[in-house]
Amino acid sequence: MFEKIEIFDKRYSELSERLYQPSVAGNPEEYQKIMKEIKSIEEIVLTYRKYKEAVQTEKDSLEILEETSDKELKELAQIELDEAKDNIKNLGWTVKISLLAFVIVHQVAHKHAEHEVDHKELGADKERIDHIDDLHSAHGKAQRRNDKAIDAVTLFLLLVQGRSGRGGGGIFGHGYPPFF
Repeated sequence: MFEKIEIFDKRYSELSERLYQPSVAGNPEEYQKIMKEIKSIEEIVLTYRKYKEAVQTEKDSLEILEETSDKELKELAQIELDEAKDNIKNLGWTVKISLLAFVIVHQVAHKHAEHEVDHKELGADKERIDHIDDLHSAHGKAQRRNDKAIDAVTLFLLLVQGRSGRGGGGIFGHGYPPFF
């Protein structure tokens, strides 16, 4: 799964570089489009990068533990190793939850795009245009309810994982949901 997130990481880097190109900086519509895409993947990418740093810290700490005979250095390496393992576990779940939220939001957006009707096709039929506008309004309300549902699911999963801000193992006493 984390290999697929590399695609997001590469895309994020590409988009970040494009923002500084004169052709994009001089085109507000293009700039806004790129910023929107960056914001949609930013949480996943930044959390994934922290995850990779934790994995590297784990490797470095293990290497120090194996190669050194200095007692104090081993103690420090063990502390770093323990922190890295906790971070790997927690950040791994955060990346998965962020990815799940991303997929849900984009599925809703895709469904919304499928139901859009081009007003030009409707011609001068005012009643049909008003009806379509009413449907769009209702869809917007449904999407806001969906956003609230996503927030509720995310909060639930965070509580289950023990991310309530106090540490610990969540409401099930584990560091991970039993159903994953």
